[in-house]
Amino acid sequence: MNQNYAILVFFLTLAVTFAAAFYARRKSADGVEEDLAGRGLNKWLVGLSAATTGNSGFIVTGAVGLGYSGGVHWLLLPLSWLLGDLIFWSLFPKRINQWARDSGAVTLPELITASLAGRWVQVITALSAVLIVVLLAGYASGQWLAGTKMRAGISSVSKTQGVFLLAILVVS
Repeated sequence: MNQNYAILVFFLTLAVTFAAAFYARRKSADGVEEDLAGRGLNKWLVGLSAATTGNSGFIVTGAVGLGYSGGVHWLLLPLSWLLGDLIFWSLFPKRINQWARDSGAVTLPELITASLAGRWVQVITALSAVLIVVLLAGYASGQWLAGTKMRAGISSVSKTQGVFLLAILVVS
């Protein structure tokens, strides 16, 4: 019986996520904002992406696991994460985008080195690009593992089937 509730909550969460994405896509035609690279992005899509990234593997499996093993006080972690997101997204994106426009930066490594000069600029730009790729690859792998473990907790399919199911959900 408990597994039925878990499956129901999973599909309800999935439905709410798809509804929010559909709403954000419809709103993207109304109010377009610019990102660092100058492409048009809607603030709803950026917010949804940031929230799902922050609330995926770490919050869903990590914070819940800490709450289960360490006590209720660990459940304050997701609330503090939410507060940090609210503060960041309220104060910094406009400033970062303005700095990028003023400096002519198109990528994050260019923005990092925008105020630097000399021969080290190319080295720091290349190192920061490599660091971003390596860290994002590790983070993405962790997200896939977390998604697979979450899915395994609510159903009895194998890990291989779980990875394929997760891939279908992500692509959808």
